[in-house]
Amino acid sequence: MIRKSTERCLIWLLVALMGFAYVFSRPDILNDTLTEDWAGNWTPATVLAFSLIAFLIGLFSLKDASSTSDTFFIEYMRGWRDRILLTGHPDSEFIAEHLNDKVIVKLSRVLDKPMRKTLRDSKVRSVTLTVGKVCFFIHTISEHGTVKVRRFFNENWRSYGEALNAMRDSDEVSASNADVFCHIVFGASMIDVTMLPFHSDIFRELPIVAITMLNEVDRAKMGSIVDLA
Repeated sequence: MIRKSTERCLIWLLVALMGFAYVFSRPDILNDTLTEDWAGNWTPATVLAFSLIAFLIGLFSLKDASSTSDTFFIEYMRGWRDRILLTGHPDSEFIAEHLNDKVIVKLSRVLDKPMRKTLRDSKVRSVTLTVGKVCFFIHTISEHGTVKVRRFFNENWRSYGEALNAMRDSDEVSASNADVFCHIVFGASMIDVTMLPFHSDIFRELPIVAITMLNEVDRAKMGSIVDLA
């Protein structure tokens, strides 16, 4: 979803670049008048105009790709929060207060730049941010589908469960005095959320774990305490 918008932007910018390069790298063309016909019915003015239009479309597409990323994250997180609240989770009040619309919008703004970089070079990035009583650890990843995303955690930490432990033990997270640890996987076409107790008993009774990220070993260890909502 997000990647397609970015790809369209890059295609238009590439077309514009090719047009500009073709005209300005040809002395014979530059010496012609702008109205002189060459290459069939194409004139230098025609190519320049087309290249300029392609360039402008590319710029607007770039802005659209960024807004697509923001919109996707905000809409998904709002929907996820509201679904959890409907389940009557014992910590629903905490979720409603600390994952409100203002917090979600703030997260989307912080993630805008790293997500655009991830979509451009396919490198996984992480962002750590403490908002109120929640320490957010967020991965931006360009892969599509849960199978490929789960493979990333399996290859780097052997399992998602071990990845969560490593994240909570990291210096950035350890320095936080937050009550709750929240891990978010922000992919090109999916988002998964995990909320675990940190410096409190909140979510200790019923942790929320992104079960799609769990492999068989994780499921055996955590299946009995995972909130399946």
